[in-house]
Amino acid sequence: MSTDFNTEEKPDFSSQTIGETKTPATKPKHRVKNISDDGHGRIKTNKKQKIDQQITAIYEDANGKIPDMKQIEIKKTHPFIRNLTIFVLTAATMAVIAWVGFFVLPTNNKFSEIKLVLKIEGPSEITVGATTTYSISFANEQDIRLKNAVLTITYPEGFVFIESSKPANNAGHTEWMLDDLLPNSEGQMTITGKTFGTLNQEYSWSTFLTYQPVNFNSEMQKIATLKIKISESPFSIALTGPDKTTVGENAEYLFTVKNSSDWWPESLELIPSLPINFYPASSSPALNKDKKWIIKTIKNSSSTLVAQTEYKFKLIGKFSDFGGTVTENLVALSAELYIPGAEKKFAVANGEIKSELIKNNYNFSLAINGSMTDLNSQPGDTLNITIYLKNDGQETIKKGVLKLILDSPSLNRRTALDWTNVNDPLDGLITGEQINNNIRRGTIKWTEKDLSTLSSIKPGQEIGIDLQLPIRDSKVFDLAELVEYQVKTLAEINFLDSAGKTKSLSANPINITLNSDFKFESRDSQTVKNGIEKRDITWVLTNTFHPLKNIELSAELFGDINFYSASPTPAGILNYDQDTKKIIWTIAEMPLNLDILALPFTITINTKNPSQSALISKIHIRAEDSITGKTFDFMSDETPLEYNPVVQQ
Repeated sequence: MSTDFNTEEKPDFSSQTIGETKTPATKPKHRVKNISDDGHGRIKTNKKQKIDQQITAIYEDANGKIPDMKQIEIKKTHPFIRNLTIFVLTAATMAVIAWVGFFVLPTNNKFSEIKLVLKIEGPSEITVGATTTYSISFANEQDIRLKNAVLTITYPEGFVFIESSKPANNAGHTEWMLDDLLPNSEGQMTITGKTFGTLNQEYSWSTFLTYQPVNFNSEMQKIATLKIKISESPFSIALTGPDKTTVGENAEYLFTVKNSSDWWPESLELIPSLPINFYPASSSPALNKDKKWIIKTIKNSSSTLVAQTEYKFKLIGKFSDFGGTVTENLVALSAELYIPGAEKKFAVANGEIKSELIKNNYNFSLAINGSMTDLNSQPGDTLNITIYLKNDGQETIKKGVLKLILDSPSLNRRTALDWTNVNDPLDGLITGEQINNNIRRGTIKWTEKDLSTLSSIKPGQEIGIDLQLPIRDSKVFDLAELVEYQVKTLAEINFLDSAGKTKSLSANPINITLNSDFKFESRDSQTVKNGIEKRDITWVLTNTFHPLKNIELSAELFGDINFYSASPTPAGILNYDQDTKKIIWTIAEMPLNLDILALPFTITINTKNPSQSALISKIHIRAEDSITGKTFDFMSDETPLEYNPVVQQ
């Protein structure tokens, strides 16, 4: 028997649906199709036929049918999006692996910030001025070296360093070079000092440990803080005075400062806080010009501070009624005790007392330039003074003697007030008295000879006195040499009551602060050439009393113009914006040796607008008196478009 190997064998498909072909019962686990003899009695399976069957099984649907391959669409993904997706997924996977390796998987060669310990320990509640010690400890609890370790401390405000167990590496005693922190090592240091601060206020210690793990390329930092509170003070203030006091009558108050410890600072400041309608007449010891008492301890030959156990201060003054606005009420006087520091002072004690203020039967007041309280003035000004008295009681007062007292700055026994030109219609008696080298007192006294109603002021009756007193200016007085700059005014009346007893009343005192005699002037000149009008403007500043600072002049130019200025600017800085036509002249300081400053500039007018009236707007002028702190802020007049030779002030 021969076999034709060139004869093509065709697959024998069943007429049944592929999924429903029955398998022989003898071998249910095997499905055999198209078996042929290999010529030696052995059965041979057609491999190509078997592969075709497997491929068919892959593509057939649930019903055993083959889909039309020509209808299948293959969608291609853009290569950039595919590559980007792969990159993102890869990076995320690597990050997760790194995080797990760094923080989760146990290893002795990885740095852990948690295993670096930094602590600061010490008392959290402190007595003012007490000596305290604080401990700063650090530990490297891991098997990795931390190199270049530096410990830095920010002290609480008011802490005064005394010593540390390890010498600091800077003059401020705030930095220590620790070098390397070895694996599983620890260290500690202590700092001792005195703590000052305001009573019941919280402060904070801050400690910073900067280091670099040996397997890192950047520095890291550990921070520890400790809050402290000034809870106690050895100092106390006790105030004593009248439970009740009457308007216009003297009231005496005593301030007592005590210290329960052996420690004293080199100085203390006691600052009274007075009601607005209380006017001190005298104090012992005298209040300084800043209205406070200075307590200075004394050093003996061994440089030890020596101080009393307590200090007493007396203050005598009167309450006013501000023209009858005060009725029975409680008024409070208080004081605070401060320890002055390098940058600020700390309040370490306070005290308060309240008195009942009783209105009297008289309405007695003083007003200057329309004000019943403190005011500002300048050399060359005139003080318009009004004294008013009304008897609101039920009894007649007799033999009244009225006084106006003015303590003013003086030089060579000459006062800054021009008493020779006082305008007093009643022609009261004027006397002068030199209080000290810098203060001269002037007093005007009126009696019943000058004003008949003072002999007997009946219930409901009132009297008034008006006068004018000029302040000298630099033309007749060397203002620059004056040390003081305040004029203190007070009105008093003495009289007999119905029982024949002498009584004294004071009106509300008024303090007048003499500020710089700062003045501004604008000078204007005109020339016309070839039909072009040119205006030469000069802004002039003058000052002879107190230096000035933070000076600024600003204005806006109008119309079709060109602006020209000198270069360099004679004084200060000049800025001109061509778009907005705004000019700003600023001067940082004007010392007394410069009594005049000028800014010249030129404006050419190309065309004139018939509806335009001003060439330069009102000039805004600002400056600050360096001595009194008074701020000048005013406006000058406009510069008209049509030339006006009158000088503008």
